[in-house]
Amino acid sequence: MTEITRSNYQELLPEINEQIKNATFISFDAEFSGLGPPSGGIRTSLFDSGAERYQKLRSIVMQNTAPQIGFCIFRKTDDDAANVYHVDGYQAYVSEPCFASFNNTNNVVLSLEYKCAKFLRQCNFEFNALIERAVPYLNSKKTRDLTVYFNQHPDFIWKHPNRYFDKTFFPESERAGKHCYTSEDKVNIVKRLRGLSQIVDVIREHKIPLVGHNFALDLLYFFRMFCTELPGNDYDTFKSLVGNFLPHVYDTKFMVLSCRKLLHSHPAYKNNQDKDKLESSSLFTAFLNTTVIGDRFCPHVEMNSTCVHFEKSLQIGRESDLEVDKNDLVHSPGFDSCITGILFLNISHIAARIDKNFERRTGPPTLSELLENVQSWKDQVFISRAAVLAMYLSGNDPKPCRPRWTEATIMQKINFPVLKESLLKLGPVDIEKINDYSFRFAAAGGKCARQMKKLLTDEGYKIKNINIPYNKESYAVSGELKQDGVYDRSKLLG
Repeated sequence: MTEITRSNYQELLPEINEQIKNATFISFDAEFSGLGPPSGGIRTSLFDSGAERYQKLRSIVMQNTAPQIGFCIFRKTDDDAANVYHVDGYQAYVSEPCFASFNNTNNVVLSLEYKCAKFLRQCNFEFNALIERAVPYLNSKKTRDLTVYFNQHPDFIWKHPNRYFDKTFFPESERAGKHCYTSEDKVNIVKRLRGLSQIVDVIREHKIPLVGHNFALDLLYFFRMFCTELPGNDYDTFKSLVGNFLPHVYDTKFMVLSCRKLLHSHPAYKNNQDKDKLESSSLFTAFLNTTVIGDRFCPHVEMNSTCVHFEKSLQIGRESDLEVDKNDLVHSPGFDSCITGILFLNISHIAARIDKNFERRTGPPTLSELLENVQSWKDQVFISRAAVLAMYLSGNDPKPCRPRWTEATIMQKINFPVLKESLLKLGPVDIEKINDYSFRFAAAGGKCARQMKKLLTDEGYKIKNINIPYNKESYAVSGELKQDGVYDRSKLLG
């Protein structure tokens, strides 16, 4: 893929922005410096609502960064009959700019978890390159802060030694013969320091869909880095802001799970051949299983010169699981974003095949038809191990649906550390204490839950299943499936 660096980003950005203007969609992936909660933070739980999970993910994002990103720009050719998508791929080390007195009150901190550092190094991440070649970014709030700073300190660069300033951002030619920056100088500096954030302006203006896989954490990093700050305690404000900056968001993991649910639950599709292709929602397995769609209308993807070297690894991934084969490109964000984009096309095509009139077609689905088939999965971002399946960015979250909660009571005081240790031997579990004599728990799987109930019953606990509590005003409610062989996708809410 094309590597965007501090030395070439100003040359590449006009070309990239032009490609985005004509894009069908963009796929995105990021590598993280940390995944766990900050010190003293609260870990994710099977009891989490969408709002609670947002707060926990936000605390991770505020503590860490995404030091490397990748994105691929997919564009469908104008010839609908050809059904060809051209791809341009990019990857970059990224860092918020840090210089002189501007950062005295806006310190840029690189926090790095050891396990993440080890994983990154195994995936050929170069830590020196992060320092030497990182491309800058500034979200809208930081851009306003910088503009205010420049207006208040037009001579700031003359008050500090030159070694504090990167000449890429502060070229000496703009300083020659001056004692302060002009208004035009300041505008140019801000534009240079915004760096890759400029692509969001084009995505926003042209309403280009943004696609990711298992996208919740990536989305929060993307939003904080390139859009604006993450609101503190207001989940609804976050969702509203995402819609303002990113008009269309798709999560391919949610799409795989939703399409699988559709094919398994509706009697009209019980013999549908696509069911087996959706058994796994992990990125590389889902890519492998959905590649062989098996009809003459399947989308065809061609790599442009920016990522033509993906071809060999993509072909391997169509025949075997790349995660198992430990391919060199796996977990590089540029390549992973390409896989995500192709998976998006494959799932969209499978969704189109569900239509009972598909086999009568004389040509492949048009682009508008393909996007219409996945419209009901737009703005729904998968969250793992929570009471809800996804964050619904365009409205209320779905009614809590998983896992089933169980309440247990006994006549003697409970030793909760010992209790949890016993239950964890049977599988992942989250426990909430009600009082000294009772608690509720949620297990990650049905088999684990049954084993835990048996264990507790044998120890003298009284067990009862309870409905997950929810405020009906705050959640969307799933509709019923039609039974006439035609599925109303607008009713599918996860």
